[in-house]
Amino acid sequence: MAAVVGFASIAMPGCAGGSGAATSTPTAASVGSTTPTAVAPSPTPAATPASASTPGSAATSTPAGVAPTPVTQPQAATPSPVPALVVVAGCVGTNYQLAQDIWRAAGLIVLPATDALGLHRLPIIDSNWIVVAQNLSPGSKVTSGSAITATVKKYTDP
Repeated sequence: MAAVVGFASIAMPGCAGGSGAATSTPTAASVGSTTPTAVAPSPTPAATPASASTPGSAATSTPAGVAPTPVTQPQAATPSPVPALVVVAGCVGTNYQLAQDIWRAAGLIVLPATDALGLHRLPIIDSNWIVVAQNLSPGSKVTSGSAITATVKKYTDP
């Protein structure tokens, strides 16, 4: 058993022949049917009461559904923050994993390591490699977020 579902005409603002608010009302043919009908929910505009205005401002009414524009006060110019300086730790002689942990904790960015033997190997298990050089001098002060690169070799390398 099929029920007839129909809808009354929908008036849309800005559409040809439309001038009212968008509504969708079921017709009498669909009332009491067991088939679900699609009914568009009607918008509930948020009303702004005139008593909700801030002290010292004139009460203005806003159109329904339009949020009032917040009023911002001019801010005093704030100086830009000075970047933090960090001391570079000397990690020559330590395993590469520990060196990375120390440098990252200090706020440095660790770039990929260079193979000390020039074989272009990549350290997969960092703790199997030892730092033989670093591009930033140990004890130097650099800004937080500076990049550091290590030159590494495997423990088993000559």
